[in-house]
Amino acid sequence: MEPKKVHWINEPEGEEWCSEVSLIQYLVHTKDEHEKSAINIYVEHYGDEAKGLLCFLFELHLSRLSLLDFVTRINKQGTVNSIKNSDATGASEE
Repeated sequence: MEPKKVHWINEPEGEEWCSEVSLIQYLVHTKDEHEKSAINIYVEHYGDEAKGLLCFLFELHLSRLSLLDFVTRINKQGTVNSIKNSDATGASEE
């Protein structure tokens, strides 16, 4: 998964900085409401923030969609993607 560029501005001086972070670092701190909503669907489904985020990333990777397209799909469905009825831990859902 590609690293994400993040930008921040030092308000008093107006300086802007840019850095690349891993996708997981980006998603942990995202301010984007659509991304937060999709991640929350996974967190609620799996009952744990860490497991929800890891399963979100796992299914994003398997879907081969862009982050934007995957987030849009999950928010539209309102539920986890559940590829082949299994979660990222390999436990099948019955």
